[in-house]
Amino acid sequence: MRRNRKFVALAAVAVLSLSAVAPVVSATPAAKPDIVQTAVAAGQFKTLTKLVKQAGLAGTLQTKGPFTVFAPSDAAFAKVPKSTLAALAKDKAKL
Repeated sequence: MRRNRKFVALAAVAVLSLSAVAPVVSATPAAKPDIVQTAVAAGQFKTLTKLVKQAGLAGTLQTKGPFTVFAPSDAAFAKVPKSTLAALAKDKAKL
């Protein structure tokens, strides 16, 4: 019986010690990333992100949608002739 009391006391001290150093977890859910943040984080949409910013659309895509974006990857943009891509990048209306 005495042995069980010691165990319970040690367990209680361990729990109290852990709770004193455990990080506080917020009950507030984290904000969902917007389309631009998602594209940047993916790492394969650098060209698209650059063109979206040049077109002045980043601010719009960072607001609450709903939006549908067909997002070509950097590999897809690599297949577009550089001259075509450069011309497109200079024409904000086409972007």
